[in-house]
Amino acid sequence: MKYSNILLSLFSLVLAFSACTEESNLISSPDQLVVEGYLSPGIPIDVKVTKEIRFGSDSINRAVTGLSIKVSDGQNTFLLKDNKDGHYYSKSTEIVKEAKTYSLSFSYQGSDVTSTTTVPSKPQNFTASVKEIKIQAFNPGNFSGGLPSFPDPIELKWKNDAQEYHLVVVANYETNPQLINSSSDAPTLPNFRTEPSTSKTHSIRSMEFKYYGRHYLILYKINPEYAALYESTGNSSQNLRTPNSNIKNAQGIFTAVNSDTLLLNVKKP
Repeated sequence: MKYSNILLSLFSLVLAFSACTEESNLISSPDQLVVEGYLSPGIPIDVKVTKEIRFGSDSINRAVTGLSIKVSDGQNTFLLKDNKDGHYYSKSTEIVKEAKTYSLSFSYQGSDVTSTTTVPSKPQNFTASVKEIKIQAFNPGNFSGGLPSFPDPIELKWKNDAQEYHLVVVANYETNPQLINSSSDAPTLPNFRTEPSTSKTHSIRSMEFKYYGRHYLILYKINPEYAALYESTGNSSQNLRTPNSNIKNAQGIFTAVNSDTLLLNVKKP
């Protein structure tokens, strides 16, 4: 698999992972249009459009199709292809580029839906203290072998003099990753991530890893609109109806990220 395809797959995983905590929080009222667009350099544009349909106290998100969605970088205008599942894509050759500003526009029920975002620069000087760690399986009900020893935390560092927002995603990319400890609450996707922050360091404890095998350590530089949406929704039910949005005449987000990636191998002792 080409490296660009791997990054595209990982970016899809990140969106799926973030949807668990955010996508359901984007709705502000019944029949509210919701737009989600996450741009990343080297990857074709993907914009998702849904609408909440309410049934009493329950609701579902339904794909909105048949739209004519355009994205412009100021010089070129891309008419996105309707995939008939709520996703709209640019052509494979129409990829996102660093430092460019992109504008989204389409009409929906007589209103012009618009938004703008700028692709951030690539994270700088991203390093990890180790490339490999060894983790011993631990069964809390069996102490016959004594308590296991845990490796030191992995120290991640990057340059961030301007105090821009970053987040870290850890993704296992084994085909069939092996659990470190048998656990009923092990994640379906072997990934975890940090919250957005303006820090320039992060420590990963060994107990945060649930699977053995090869992992990507991905540092994303994100725009303030993404950080604001995350902070306004979070995990609090009090915020579900008042999320931040940078979409005119709709709810949701149109934003861009840039990333750098390191490799880490989690092995048995």
